[in-house]
Amino acid sequence: MLTISIDNDGRLVATQRDASPTVYLDHWALRELSTTPTLAEQFVAALKQRNGTLALSCTNLIEFCNSTDDQQARQAEELLEASLPHVFFVEMDPFLVQKCEDALLQGGPPRPPHEDRELFTTLFQLKPQSVSVFTAQTLLDGVRSGIGRQANELADTIVQQVAKLRIEHESDPAFQATLKRPATFQRIQRGTRLVLKELLRGLVLDRSTSLSRNHAVDFLHAVVPVAYCDFVMLDKYWEDQVRRMRERLARASIDVPLAQVISKRSGGLECLVRTLEDATTV
Repeated sequence: MLTISIDNDGRLVATQRDASPTVYLDHWALRELSTTPTLAEQFVAALKQRNGTLALSCTNLIEFCNSTDDQQARQAEELLEASLPHVFFVEMDPFLVQKCEDALLQGGPPRPPHEDRELFTTLFQLKPQSVSVFTAQTLLDGVRSGIGRQANELADTIVQQVAKLRIEHESDPAFQATLKRPATFQRIQRGTRLVLKELLRGLVLDRSTSLSRNHAVDFLHAVVPVAYCDFVMLDKYWEDQVRRMRERLARASIDVPLAQVISKRSGGLECLVRTLEDATTV
């Protein structure tokens, strides 16, 4: 939820928080929803009725910037515009989120550790053409101009690191034994570290899945959103990976909040809208 307030010095202060239920859509889901007007209207209505939040990231927005279909980008902006102010910009770099979580636990500023402040600032600086406080019009131009490069660099880093870990796993019996051990968890408010570790483990062990920037982007769609959101739309591969992670954590008696993952195979956007309509606020 995006809000504007005035501080003690008379300055405008913009803040964001992810009011539950929070929904995250990966690129295919965001594209499909934004290009299906009736379903988009139902989604926005359910989101606002439940006082929920649409979580968005640079990772899914940059994919519209890379598309040659400019109409899809404008439709995504229209969906975001309709959802305002029920929006939260989520940081997709799990390593940065972990640093912010650590800083918060050590008494740092009380800010959401998973917020993408830079992307939020980009939207805040856009000038509405109406009386609205916020606008999403031309947001993708701001993403395209610089923020998006960081997302691509992060995805390339993930590809490189997984490739190194796969090589290490082939030749290092100690590392093989480490990946066979039951999951462990130091209890904190959110399980970003745990989700990152477990999903990376799955990638290292799954030699049948080729590594590419697109696959790394899909991996990033899964980590922080699954740790922080209530509902996450992913493709069937990552839905399976999260399900296997849940089963592994259950065997280790680890209970940590994780999103309910929905894919096209398990009902798609129609299932998400129905689930959101039936959701209760936390």
